[in-house]
Amino acid sequence: MVLESWYGAFVPAGTPTAVIAYLNGRDGQGHGGIRRPATAELQTATEPVGGSAEEFGRVVRADSAKYARLAKELSIRIN
Repeated sequence: MVLESWYGAFVPAGTPTAVIAYLNGRDGQGHGGIRRPATAELQTATEPVGGSAEEFGRVVRADSAKYARLAKELSIRIN
């Protein structure tokens, strides 16, 4: 089994696309979010990737379905 971890920012429904683009560092100027130079210079074991809200939504839904299936198949329960 391969388990990956990720970090993401959730914003309220209806957040303007320009704000989402800025948070993703896709403001056209390279000033925002995870693509800004200061973030790229951080020495961490993570890799900032970014992507569209739609791509992130697909990741969240796919992981939710995967872990729900695994919990059911392995009879994992929260007490």
